[in-house]
Amino acid sequence: MSKKIQKWLLDIRASIEAIQSFLSDNPDFEYYQNNLMLRRAVERELEILGEAVNRILKQQPDYPSPMPGG
Repeated sequence: MSKKIQKWLLDIRASIEAIQSFLSDNPDFEYYQNNLMLRRAVERELEILGEAVNRILKQQPDYPSPMPGG
């Protein structure tokens, strides 16, 4: 596995952990909907995560998916 892919996998993990930490205090969806700062923070981490996945697949299109059927 290339160093770049390893870095992007770490970025994915960091984004997931950040989202979990953002939502751990109050996992209520209504709270999430009404908190613009929280929504924007989660959206940004999802963008980072998506970009990392995109870069991995561009570098290695046959990279195995962790999702069943993926």
